Amino acid sequence: MNQSLLLTLAGPDKPGLVHDLANHISSCGGNWQQSRLSHLNGHFAGVVDITVAESQRPAFESGLVGLRDSGLQITVYDAAEKAAASPENLHHARIAVVGNDRPGIVASISQALALHAVNVEELQSDVADAPMASGALFQGNFVVSYATTSQLDKAQAEIESLAHDLMIDIKPEDA
Repeated sequence: MNQSLLLTLAGPDKPGLVHDLANHISSCGGNWQQSRLSHLNGHFAGVVDITVAESQRPAFESGLVGLRDSGLQITVYDAAEKAAASPENLHHARIAVVGNDRPGIVASISQALALHAVNVEELQSDVADAPMASGALFQGNFVVSYATTSQLDKAQAEIESLAHDLMIDIKPEDA
């Protein structure tokens, strides 16, 4: 019987890191299902969902020592018990937010979403020099899920009320 495992990874980035991980998973008969991997500030960070035969799990986990010795921090979670099932009728939207950067901007936006039961499923963000002004520009791209259009509308109004310099663009994916 196969087990579903979720791996979180972080450490100094170097060429071949993904290959080393993929090779180890494959050598234990595991199968790479899904992943989100990124290079951030000179470091490698990621989440990988794999399946491995129950009989191979001890060998898989003990074989992670080599990767850990290279500086990679790895945590293995048993993903057999999935998080509470989401209702089937959820809608999805993409939200792009751009504005002057400041401490707490992600906390404020995520609070506005959470207050209206809008769940953040993915977030990619960056801070860059503002091209026409001094200072830094925050850019965030969210993928969210929600049950009703009114939840999304209320969250949008809440985000827009955070600051006069935030621009927000919401595109429902299933409308």
